[in-house]
Amino acid sequence: MAMYFEDLAPYPMEAVVEALRRHRRNPQSGQFFPKPADLIRALEGSYEERALMAFTRLVAAMDRVGAYQSPDFGDRVLHQVVEDLGGWPLICRTWLTEERGYRLKEFAERYRALIALGRCDGPPHLVGLAEADDQERFPMWAPRPAIVGEHGELVSGGTVAGWPALPGPEAQGAVAAGPSAGAPRG
Repeated sequence: MAMYFEDLAPYPMEAVVEALRRHRRNPQSGQFFPKPADLIRALEGSYEERALMAFTRLVAAMDRVGAYQSPDFGDRVLHQVVEDLGGWPLICRTWLTEERGYRLKEFAERYRALIALGRCDGPPHLVGLAEADDQERFPMWAPRPAIVGEHGELVSGGTVAGWPALPGPEAQGAVAAGPSAGAPRG
């Protein structure tokens, strides 16, 4: 019993109770008493499910965020896989819409392997073209990462430090226009 408490301690009690309920009602595995791994799978999803969800978020963000902004998915495993595949700007430029289904297999295999090995040491965010270009020349104006939500939506726009933060895609226009865009001329 101590093993259950140890393995499930990181999860809120309400989530564990819901996972027990889902396991109990699952026609494929609900006839057996759940092991901690069964409950963790109910809480987090299987490795395959997690890889598919990460790929879905990635593809949605490729269109919404673009190669110039630096996205933060809040998932260092996803960040590591993207880096292993050549980096954010490269996949944005080379993964054409009709090819993305073919890219799923390699992405999912890498994602599952990193989870299984417990290697979540990817970068805190992916570096877009604007950040890569300006990193050395203008370190004081480093772009802020674009925060990407659960469904690949832009939660907060990437902006440059010291410039006003704008929600969503408008941030790209503000960054391109500069800090004095819209200011009265005198």
